[in-house]
Amino acid sequence: MSLNAIMNSGVTGMLAHQQALNVTSSNIANVQTEGYARKVVDYSTIVLGGQGAGVDVEDVRRVTDEFILRELRLSTASSEQYAAMSDIYGKLQALLGDPAANTSLTGKMDSIHTSLASLSVDPTLSVARSTALTEIQNFGIEADRLQTQIQALRKEADNHIASEIETVNSAILRIHELNKEISSATISGKPTGELEDKRDQAMAEISEIMDIKTYPQGNNSVAVITNAGQQLLDFTPRQLVYTPAASVTSETIFDQISINVYDEVTQTTATTGLPLDPELTGGSLRGWLDMRNVELPGLASQIGALAGATAEHLNAVHNANIAVPPPSSLSGHNTGVVAGDDHGFTGEATFYSFDANNDIVASYTVDFDAVGTVSMTDVINEVNGALGAGTLRLQTGRLR
Repeated sequence: MSLNAIMNSGVTGMLAHQQALNVTSSNIANVQTEGYARKVVDYSTIVLGGQGAGVDVEDVRRVTDEFILRELRLSTASSEQYAAMSDIYGKLQALLGDPAANTSLTGKMDSIHTSLASLSVDPTLSVARSTALTEIQNFGIEADRLQTQIQALRKEADNHIASEIETVNSAILRIHELNKEISSATISGKPTGELEDKRDQAMAEISEIMDIKTYPQGNNSVAVITNAGQQLLDFTPRQLVYTPAASVTSETIFDQISINVYDEVTQTTATTGLPLDPELTGGSLRGWLDMRNVELPGLASQIGALAGATAEHLNAVHNANIAVPPPSSLSGHNTGVVAGDDHGFTGEATFYSFDANNDIVASYTVDFDAVGTVSMTDVINEVNGALGAGTLRLQTGRLR
């Protein structure tokens, strides 16, 4: 071997190891960089005329395990699904409050029982009657508030869905562009490690939102599909299309998320697409969809059923303790009041008249607070004027 050949061989070794030192330096500098994969240098022998002529850097290779990456993406999707659901459940728990607190729905139910128990001691006390009515109203107000807040949480979940779809669409287009750069570099024999790192980071973004898998499609580019097999990217990118609801009520019907082919030239999506919702098995998007479409409506239905059943049972108890069918006449107790005395009543009272079939034919409500200080005769005349003469009369201190 000539002296020049020896020197050239030594130079190739220095240059190759200089590049290796650069790779090592980059590995150390990026040890805390999220998504960075360690690089190693692969060497190859330079052969000229059948003889060794030094060393060359054949490739700068990423140290990754595709099996572990695939499983990590699926595990991330599963974890993020329940993280999204946990976020809504946490807010829901704050709305429901401590079951033992008087401000919670169960606490207001307990208050109804307590007030009714107090009322049973002396039903004539107006304060006890008012308290019982107030507690029943408070229960209804709380049930209505919870229903409203549940719909607000459904709207919040819908907003998350729309936001995360934008994130997925952006990541898909980034991966598509990186695929083209990586393929071009691969064909040219240039290192692709840094570009592959960026591509993996984009796929990691998607894997938090959706359950995805990848497969190679030539020249080091990859295709992306959902775990159920829906294509998100091959040689043509797709985009998710969804229009969030302007407002959310119990009657709202949400649009489906669709996967549409994307035209890079016009930057528009095709008008037809495949539904994505049924294909998702993991990811935060699945969590938001489940909370919006299943969990929150189910809870709203349960609260509605509780409120309805409470009203039915209160009505049943009330109906069991009134005269049905109504008697032909009712008589109060002797209060000693005479026709010329002030009525002395407060609040409202409704008087009814029935026909032979016990059906209500007329009713009249007197607001005693509004009529002011008038005599019993004035009250009787007002009621009889509305329902018919002889409906109400005062006899020996008793209203009949």
